This record gives sequence, structure tokens and C-alpha cells, in this order.
Amino acid sequence: MPKAQILNKYREEKIIKFILKEIPKINGIYSLNIKRNIILKRFVTEDSTKFTGIKITNFDQGIQIELHILIYYGSNIPQLCYEIQQRVKEFIESEIGLKILSIDITVDGVIYE
Repeated sequence: MPKAQILNKYREEKIIKFILKEIPKINGIYSLNIKRNIILKRFVTEDSTKFTGIKITNFDQGIQIELHILIYYGSNIPQLCYEIQQRVKEFIESEIGLKILSIDITVDGVIYE
């Protein structure tokens, strides 16, 4: 049986800081959808990654990440999602040393500017 991977608070915070800093730099991304999670905070009792538009779930085999984003109108959604997945996966596997099971991205809205 494989050894369970450990996602402690330090590793979780390091992942969150990376995502909060790097994802908005991708051309076409407006931001992570923080507002959605502030609304959900009223109904959720656990401290789920401080409601940043990021949810990290730890399993014995690795971690699963769920991101909620807002994008600019006209953005190539499949390309944006692929780029996010690649950046996050590369960082976590090389810098944190955890296996990624999935990175699920939900586009919650489109910003017209």
C-alpha cells in the first residue's frame, strides 16, 4: 500500500499563495472568483482555504484542486484552463512534491471591458 501524502497547513498555504499570485498574471484571466466563496462562507463551517476561489482536497494518492475563475470576454477558455493546469501542476509536483490527481477549473463569469 503506498504511503499517504501529507498536505499540511504549510504546504496548503504555499500552494494557495502561488495560485493567488500567478494565476491572475495569465493573459485573459480577470481573477479568481473570491466573491462566490465569500457568499458560500455563510453556509460552510470549515475553514476551506480562506474562501479564495480555491479548494484543495487531500487524498492518500495525491491532491485534488478546484479553482473558480472570472475571465475576460473573448478569452480562449480551453487554452486558459490548460495553461492554469500546467502552471499549477508543475509548481506543486516540483516545489511541493505532491501528486496531482486533478485540477478542475470552473469559469464562473465573463467580464466585459
